[in-house]
Amino acid sequence: MRTARATMPTMTQPPATYADLEAMPEHVRAELIDGELVLQAYPSVDHQSVLVHLATHLQNHFGGKARDDGDRPGGWVVVSVPELWLGSPDPKTRVLAPDLAAWRRERWPRVRETHGLTVVPDWVCEILSPSTQRYDRLRKATVYADAGVAWYWLLDPVQRFVEAYERRDGVWVRVAAFDTDEQATLPPFGGAPVDVGAWWADLDPDE
Repeated sequence: MRTARATMPTMTQPPATYADLEAMPEHVRAELIDGELVLQAYPSVDHQSVLVHLATHLQNHFGGKARDDGDRPGGWVVVSVPELWLGSPDPKTRVLAPDLAAWRRERWPRVRETHGLTVVPDWVCEILSPSTQRYDRLRKATVYADAGVAWYWLLDPVQRFVEAYERRDGVWVRVAAFDTDEQATLPPFGGAPVDVGAWWADLDPDE
């Protein structure tokens, strides 16, 4: 399966700033954590396929307003690869771009003067790969918890399962895990159970 992404943590001298992040080429995904510029190659085709399936599913079921028939609980704003400004006191000292993030509609910022978002999302999801798994599980997870993200998903397209974590007293606690064969109601999203396996329906089952 072609899910790997290269990750090349680097630190400029003097420490990197938001201007260094903006100067990166478009084909490089760059994030900034306390002066360190973290670079990743553009996601693989399989990674993007899973992302599109998941984003479409969440948007269709939970995005926008609820439907009267109950098939669409609604209540969320779902965004693919948003630029999150999570630093404090300077928001631009911690700039992350998760695969997906979502805000409850009442918390979604009504006025956005730039492409960066300083309103902390309620939920963040990272799609794992062998080269980024450690970074997503450790360093990014710490930044998300420090910023106040309430829910964190880790989706593994190689092993084909998803883990849901809830932040409790500043620590991530795994509250659910589901694999490809399960119909599941995934926190924090309510409503009818969903087909988790549909998220990687286009991947070769033999790879």
